[in-house]
Amino acid sequence: MVVVAVVVVVVVVVVVTIVAGVVVVVVVVVVVVVVVVVIVVVVVVTVVVVTIVVAAGVGLVVVVVVVVMSFNALMLAQNVDRSLGSECT
Repeated sequence: MVVVAVVVVVVVVVVVTIVAGVVVVVVVVVVVVVVVVVIVVVVVVTVVVVTIVVAAGVGLVVVVVVVVMSFNALMLAQNVDRSLGSECT
């Protein structure tokens, strides 16, 4: 009876140890996967935000250039009108 009890205790301890090890490994794997997913999400969001900011900056530069060129063209047209008007009179 004592031998059977010792064998049962040893088997229970071994099984509990194996189960605990498997649980720890599963928890570590889940934590690593979650950390990797969070890092990937942060990187993707950062890339998207930087892309949007850069695109907005480029768009702003294009708008400013177009406005400045339009203003210059308008001023040039007015100067040409004035010079033509002075020649005609």
